Amino acid sequence: MLRINLTIFFLLILSQELCFAENALTKIGVIVPLSGPGARFGESVKSGILTNSSLKDKLIFEDSACLSKNTITAHKKLTDFNKINFLIGPACGSPQTVLAPLIKKHKQIAILPSSAPRSVFKDSGGRMFSTAFSIDKESEFNAKNMIKLGAKNVVVLFAEHDYGRTHERAFKKHFSGNILDTLVYDPNNPETLNSLIIKVKQLKPDSLYVPDLFPIMHGLLKKLKVMHLEKIKIYSTYGAESDYLEDIMHEANGLIYSYPDIKGKNAQIYFAEIAGKVVEKVIEACPKLKESCILNFLDKNYDFNKYGILEGELVLKTIKDGKYQIYKEL
Repeated sequence: MLRINLTIFFLLILSQELCFAENALTKIGVIVPLSGPGARFGESVKSGILTNSSLKDKLIFEDSACLSKNTITAHKKLTDFNKINFLIGPACGSPQTVLAPLIKKHKQIAILPSSAPRSVFKDSGGRMFSTAFSIDKESEFNAKNMIKLGAKNVVVLFAEHDYGRTHERAFKKHFSGNILDTLVYDPNNPETLNSLIIKVKQLKPDSLYVPDLFPIMHGLLKKLKVMHLEKIKIYSTYGAESDYLEDIMHEANGLIYSYPDIKGKNAQIYFAEIAGKVVEKVIEACPKLKESCILNFLDKNYDFNKYGILEGELVLKTIKDGKYQIYKEL
């Protein structure tokens, strides 16, 4: 009797494991910031993904807080516990960079719902695909347009992380004017912004390139005005058109920034929605989410470039009278 009971017990355990494994085949891991300074961005990305209603019961969300260490923890849980091999995200630049080798190691595939460095496709073994433009292209676009708009002596100001460094490298490569200095900002210590602005005053640039939103969020434009440096032109990236600047729109008047040419749509939601649609189509074509099937489907049905990116066009925009507008002075 005991032997029969043990047999039944092990059969039940095996049945549960097989059921769990089968269920995991239809689950998608999603790594986005749902806490910390990037939480609003993460909620926009989440809402964009969830516009694809067929995915709602298939998604397992994990919080990255836009931090590399949190992203690694989230990935480990999705990989080891949930047995996930297909992911959406991460949505933040530095977490994308740190996760790329792990995606390669575990032979997973990720669809990124936001802009990403070109390097992550290679570092992931060709397994991280982005639905948005590359941040390398964005800084190249800004560098060339700043020259057209008369920028000659520029200071680059950004927070220290992989995202910021990628912007810095691309900008330096394509800006043909004089880069006076690169100033690194600590977003965890906003008071350091004061000493950096004193440095800016000493350098006397005609333009500031601020690819990272944190200095602007923490009062950069207001502090420049206090120091009588409001004539310096400030350039930034697509994150400038987001909820984060709503409370300081009056301070951001005149800010010039790059933005995807998507006819007035919200970029954070737009690219996440595309990522969700890609995943939805993959599930239809490859219900068991086999690696070879997914890669073959993406190759045949989407125009990902050699960096694994659906690279679109960019435009220059500006903030004028509290509104986002196309910049028309080129």
